[in-house]
Amino acid sequence: MADTKISALTADTTPTDDDLIPTVNDPSGTPANRKVTLGAAARYTVLHAVADATARDALSGTYAGMRCVTVDNMLRFFHDGTGWHLEGEQCIAAVTLGSNGATLDSGTLPVIPNANELRVEIRCQHATLAGETVLFRVNADSGNNYSRQSMFGFDTTISTSEETGVSNFSLMGASNNSANRWSIATVRIPDYRGSGHKSMLSMNYDPRSLTTMVFAQCGGVWASTAAITSVLATVNSGNLVTGSSIRVYARSTKG
Repeated sequence: MADTKISALTADTTPTDDDLIPTVNDPSGTPANRKVTLGAAARYTVLHAVADATARDALSGTYAGMRCVTVDNMLRFFHDGTGWHLEGEQCIAAVTLGSNGATLDSGTLPVIPNANELRVEIRCQHATLAGETVLFRVNADSGNNYSRQSMFGFDTTISTSEETGVSNFSLMGASNNSANRWSIATVRIPDYRGSGHKSMLSMNYDPRSLTTMVFAQCGGVWASTAAITSVLATVNSGNLVTGSSIRVYARSTKG
């Protein structure tokens, strides 16, 4: 082969994995010309698209830094050399009411490898009632397996409360159907797939009017050793309005 500048070579418009790329090995030490296949080089740059978690776990030749996306739920993962982790915090479930309804249910959550924490965001209004309590449950468990303590401010008055052996982890009251005012809550659940009882921490805000507001911080526990596989928010009476939503975020231990 005659000497030819790379810029003068014929373009390869349909490269395949066995095509070769020139490299320089150890450029800062003892440089040496080497070659690498396009397929081998791509391992360090490509975001692999796979159908689902089963296909992700079946990928061969995994290495630290390998990345993939599961197409069924569009979640991104990276491999640390020993296992898969979620890249940062990602939304793993989202439900918005298309019509009035009493319950926001995440449905079955995808199993996240090396799972560490859930964060649940709830945004709602009640169709008719002001201050109707929003009840939070996991795994659709309505048994008396929850306990909680809370500190809340009703306007400028501070109060505390404690409940044990009850059927829900109650959150804020839902503001009634008024323009531009939504009740919001965040619930954090560390080690949600662990084998111990599940501690929860919430922060809630209910703007019942422009002059009457309720803010609460709550801590509690779900007395079960089961992994959390779903979450829901509901009300005892009436309905939440169209547009009320629940979103669930997760992160892995190295995310």
